[in-house]
Amino acid sequence: MAWCSGLFFNTNAQAPKGRTSDTFSIGIFYGPTQDLANDEQFRWIKEANVDFIQFIGDKALDFNKNVDTAQQRNLAILDLAARNGIRYFVRDPRVRGSEQDIATMVKAYKHHPGVAGYFIVDEPGKDDLEWPAKAYKTILKYDPGHIPSVNLFPSPVYPDYEENYVEAWIKAVGKENLKLLSFDHYPLLVNGSFGGAYFKNLDLIRRAGLRHGIKTSMYPQSMGIINAYRRPDSSELRYSAYTALAYGIKNLVWFTYNTPVRQPVERFMNAIIDSMGNKTDLYTPFQNLNASLKQVGKTIGQLDAIEVYHSDKSDGTEGLTVPESFSGNQWMKRNVSLLHILRIPKPNNHL
Repeated sequence: MAWCSGLFFNTNAQAPKGRTSDTFSIGIFYGPTQDLANDEQFRWIKEANVDFIQFIGDKALDFNKNVDTAQQRNLAILDLAARNGIRYFVRDPRVRGSEQDIATMVKAYKHHPGVAGYFIVDEPGKDDLEWPAKAYKTILKYDPGHIPSVNLFPSPVYPDYEENYVEAWIKAVGKENLKLLSFDHYPLLVNGSFGGAYFKNLDLIRRAGLRHGIKTSMYPQSMGIINAYRRPDSSELRYSAYTALAYGIKNLVWFTYNTPVRQPVERFMNAIIDSMGNKTDLYTPFQNLNASLKQVGKTIGQLDAIEVYHSDKSDGTEGLTVPESFSGNQWMKRNVSLLHILRIPKPNNHL
């Protein structure tokens, strides 16, 4: 996929609320399982310009049931992470317990230098937001310095997605508490097509983030699933990452890094690291891309995407195209496929 982007910097552009956070981070979802948890694997993660591991799937140990096993496993992973200059979101069954359970959980990890935050749940249903919202706020009560992790479904799941899912989640946690507004959406389909709701989902999250002053996060696709999603090539990795940045995303979590194994339904194709712990052909492009993203992120982190327009209606962008009244409209339709207008913070309103 080839695309061209145009940037317009506007110091007077008005967002409904204040600026979002100015930090830019890169993470991975699904890191090394127990048999691959060693310094070499964690060093490769660091060398790939990754800041954190958000999730490690390990059916053999089952993080969600046994507290002692989970804590022992988490502390071992935290040691590996800290030793190799990255961070990790702990996964502990006490997150579903009482306030005292959560307080005890937080106490076990909060002072470890490898902690990024606490994994709560991935893709909660719209009728099941109460417990993760309560857990989120309780974690912050005992550890306001780290990030509770909850990621939302993509927009095609619910017809009333914006009002009764995204906004309901923000209201349940409280916009003043929510550190990241996170969602996933994987548009690279197995039949070679591109998911038509992808850009509108990005736009919906962008607007919600600006409206409430919340930093936004999403999951670029770095895997394939047989009969569902195609495995991206290096160009498609770039496309996924940079379209996310164009929509103001400041926290990227690649899905996946390691290749998931022993899954109950999906059969995954090789991701960045294969199921045996070997680097695949995507590792070096992934490493180089993340290095570039971090350089761009130094600037993007200070900006907010106030408006984003497309030059045509392909890939489900109808309603997101450049307005006829926009200055330079015809030139942009011929030369630019994605236009984003960024607000520069004051008083340092310069690049």
